[in-house]
Amino acid sequence: PLPAPGVPGFRTEAARQIGYDPAFETAEDYDFILRMIQGGAAIGFCETPGYHIHAYPGSQSRDLARQNAWVRRALMKHPYEAVRQGLGEELHPAARAWALYGMALGRGDLPAAQEFLDEIADLALPPGQVLERDWLYPLAEGWRLDFARGSLALLHGDGGAALGPLRRAVGQSPRADALNNLGLALRLKGDDSGAREAFARALELLPGYQDAQRNLKNSAAVCITRQPLRSLPSRQDYSPDRP
Repeated sequence: PLPAPGVPGFRTEAARQIGYDPAFETAEDYDFILRMIQGGAAIGFCETPGYHIHAYPGSQSRDLARQNAWVRRALMKHPYEAVRQGLGEELHPAARAWALYGMALGRGDLPAAQEFLDEIADLALPPGQVLERDWLYPLAEGWRLDFARGSLALLHGDGGAALGPLRRAVGQSPRADALNNLGLALRLKGDDSGAREAFARALELLPGYQDAQRNLKNSAAVCITRQPLRSLPSRQDYSPDRP
């Protein structure tokens, strides 16, 4: 998945050839950039922040259900194999498969997500290898696979299958995202006390983490963190002194 793109700049003629989709209510910049990439456009990044965004709990961009629905619509425009080819042979095979796994999650296509996850597992990378050290997910492959296996099991509603991988992930690195999902697996298995402890630990590590907050507050909530929390700052964290 792409990070938040900020404000995309583009050459007018190239943008006219791609065109905005006026049907989009949000995520229109994401849709535009994805179609530009698939259209062969050259993309560059400006590392100097040029603006600061103020995001609040009530902001439209914080409505994750709405955002996810429109991101799904954008992703549905692109066949998996076309995206695989567009990623290029120079990219590590596991990195390509992780991108496709994230795309399948964004589309709500759990069978395809499982296929891409199996593809990654079959590569048998060293558990401590880190593929994206300087990008979104500078995480060891062993942790990442366990988190993905557990999270995918949760999306299927199978707390039993989720418990083992998520416990291993927390044992390797007790991150807030793994603790939140472990809490949900424990709750599905009837261990409400353990679930609340996991949510509370997640919030100690990351105050304001909405999934854990909602799960801790409401015993009926099922807020699954589908992807690891990224390491890059959000747009509201940008400043001239912190790119």
